[in-house]
Amino acid sequence: MTLSELKSWMNDHSVSDSWWVAIGTEVQDDLQSLSRISKLKEQHRNKDISVLHEAKAGEEDAEWIPFKHDVVRVEVEISQELAESVQSVLSDVRSEVENLKTELAALRDLAEMLKQPLTEAKRFLAEHDSLLDASERVEPAQMTAELEAATQASAASDDLLIAI
Repeated sequence: MTLSELKSWMNDHSVSDSWWVAIGTEVQDDLQSLSRISKLKEQHRNKDISVLHEAKAGEEDAEWIPFKHDVVRVEVEISQELAESVQSVLSDVRSEVENLKTELAALRDLAEMLKQPLTEAKRFLAEHDSLLDASERVEPAQMTAELEAATQASAASDDLLIAI
């Protein structure tokens, strides 16, 4: 039985608050009150405690009653101030999330803007590599002949200009 059940039993039977107590198998020497028995239970958490009312002690069929702690139910109420504080924090978090979304969109736009010149530079380098490859394939003698032809054409056009 629990403390409250034992108190109820006492009231129902109109008896005093005097109990024999056994801790484990050892019966205590003195009668105890229920409040003292409750303290003993706290001190001996790992041991079984049984009680027997003093009025029943002389009876042949008297049974020791296992003593158990009352289960305490605690209800927690959130104060209005705490609820408002939580709402305020949630509002701040939501605001920050929206700000971060805006910043992320701006960063994506910036990345796209930076990507365009890089793409153009990459295309330019590819063309440059292509021209370099082509120039490496031209024979040096061919380049010399073309250079001489270009020089003669230039000299002939200079002669024409002088004649005129």
